[in-house]
Amino acid sequence: YCYCPENNNDASEAQVFLTSWQMDMDYVYAGLDIVCLTSRNEGTPISLIEAQASRRPVISTRVGAVLDTIQNDVSGFVVESNDVDGFTDKLKLLIDNKDLRMDMGEKGNQFVHQKYSHIRLANDVGNLYDRLLSSR
Repeated sequence: YCYCPENNNDASEAQVFLTSWQMDMDYVYAGLDIVCLTSRNEGTPISLIEAQASRRPVISTRVGAVLDTIQNDVSGFVVESNDVDGFTDKLKLLIDNKDLRMDMGEKGNQFVHQKYSHIRLANDVGNLYDRLLSSR
């Protein structure tokens, strides 16, 4: 991840930390302001779901099932996979606008709890069983 000292616009002061494998992702997300995914190939990116559950805005390339996990322009931004300028523009927009980060983070949290919660999953499984039993 990248750390820039607060109230310092000098990019030369930024620090980048390469962390290797992390297991305590709740602590990692708590320390981040924005979560970025720059994959060229992806399935269903659990990291984006976790980030939004942690109230973090996300930026991702449009690959795999990313569009199923983000509300584009609501909980984060999705750009084409080779659009470096578009990606950096959206990243700068979030860096420069704390209110937008907070709003997108909150909307992302609401979205993933509605779409991916254990309650929704249990209801879906129950409904499936009901349909299967009623079709006998």
